Amino acid sequence: MNQSGQSLFLIFALIFLVLPLGAIEINPDHLDQSKIEALLTMYDSQGNIKNLSKQEQDYTHYVQHQVLSDILTLYSSNATKITYSHFSMGSRGLDGADGFHVVKRLDLDMKTILVNERWPFENDRIALPDEIRIRTRVFGHAQRGKPGAEKDYVVMRYRLGWKSGDTPVIYEEPAYDYGNKPIQRRAHQNVFNCKECHRSESQFAKRFSSAGIPIDPEVIVQPSAFSKPLFESIGYQEFSSYLKDGNYPEDYLKAVENSLVVNYRASTQVPGLIKAIQEKMESREYMSLGGDSQVFNFNPSGLFSWPFGVYYDSGIYWKDSIEEMMESNLGRFVWWIDNNQLIPSREDIK
Repeated sequence: MNQSGQSLFLIFALIFLVLPLGAIEINPDHLDQSKIEALLTMYDSQGNIKNLSKQEQDYTHYVQHQVLSDILTLYSSNATKITYSHFSMGSRGLDGADGFHVVKRLDLDMKTILVNERWPFENDRIALPDEIRIRTRVFGHAQRGKPGAEKDYVVMRYRLGWKSGDTPVIYEEPAYDYGNKPIQRRAHQNVFNCKECHRSESQFAKRFSSAGIPIDPEVIVQPSAFSKPLFESIGYQEFSSYLKDGNYPEDYLKAVENSLVVNYRASTQVPGLIKAIQEKMESREYMSLGGDSQVFNFNPSGLFSWPFGVYYDSGIYWKDSIEEMMESNLGRFVWWIDNNQLIPSREDIK
């Protein structure tokens, strides 16, 4: 190699050494797969129930910085892909999957980051998300796309509370109290049972599979779902069918289409979330939500006239704890934005 070639080699070598690799790092030094699996085990070696409340908090503190760092990368990247995975009005009971689900995916070299955002649909409008579920690939033990590769991910679930402004507060929602008793929740989902859905043989992935393409066991929402036009996504089709069956006016349907299909980048950007993530990374604070509270003297006149956050479980009416932390009026929500104009409700279109 001549002197010129040696100089170029050294330059490229130095560039490689100084590039920030934290965003695509696999097998990070501060995380250990065996420790994560131990934290997600509900029983000790003698078969006794562990202190589940402590396990939840230990797991959260252990993976929090990596998870927040990764989703900050996802929300800051122009390469993030988007699809709509699901829409349902839910059952007002234990079903926590109701609402409009926006799934975002970012692939960086050997790293994949996924976020599932739940955007509630209330009073004819889609509100900003009150829940985000995160899966990020932090290990590289299994071959990609093969059974077992789903174990290379860590998972986290946060609730988002909205005040009168447009910056959310990020909360942890523990599932157990210090006596190992389940805390009353609208959705009984936590880090201990998330792995039951994210298995190699998961049946949920078939919903998002494409003909002739093998199912990727790493994820439920398959990579091919992000290549389809948004108006063909399962969630958009479900939402569109719901609106048409509900005889929503044509102007409303067009406004929804403009936001979700035409101007989807602006519409699916969660305002203030990047700032909220940065603040949580700096504070490393565990913001715990209390249990859902019982609602007394409540007589609903109809299924869809219930106040936001109220649900029915085991013969009792409850209110989602995220509502107790915030103002009770819906004015705190910022709705879908289409060219800086709010999508009108049916009452606004006469």
